[in-house]
Amino acid sequence: MPSEEIRRRPSFAKSFVDRIGPVNASLIRLVVAEYSAASEELSEMSPAQRPHHQLTVPFIVEFFDPFHISLDRLRLLAISIVPYGFDDAAVEIMKRQAPDAPRVAWLEMKNKQLETVANAICQREDMFKKVDFFGDIHPKLSFYWTPPFSGRQWITYQRARKV
Repeated sequence: MPSEEIRRRPSFAKSFVDRIGPVNASLIRLVVAEYSAASEELSEMSPAQRPHHQLTVPFIVEFFDPFHISLDRLRLLAISIVPYGFDDAAVEIMKRQAPDAPRVAWLEMKNKQLETVANAICQREDMFKKVDFFGDIHPKLSFYWTPPFSGRQWITYQRARKV
């Protein structure tokens, strides 16, 4: 499946899944997606927005449901944490935290915190694990792909072990 941002908005994935149909979509086993670091922070700043922004396992299940994709059937769900500055959530946070600050310096400061964002998600959601793209994700892909923007933080979904 192409890289797609996990958010509540119209997406490329929806039209792709509509074209291939629900049966074929249910056979998808590899998903590489993006998630906004700013969305995660915005969820902490605005509890009323939390269900619309925070990355949780129930949110992922709900996000995949219209696509007929089962989280536990995936061989790989890899999520790249998108740096600050590339979405509306980052603009909203900048307005709240630093309305008059130089944009470049503010973004550099925020993007130094990406590892903290990834660690916080993994601590809150024990089924996510922080990983290295080239060591942990790339070998599982059946195609050659270079992710956009070096230095991103990556997390993967770790299926619950059956006892």
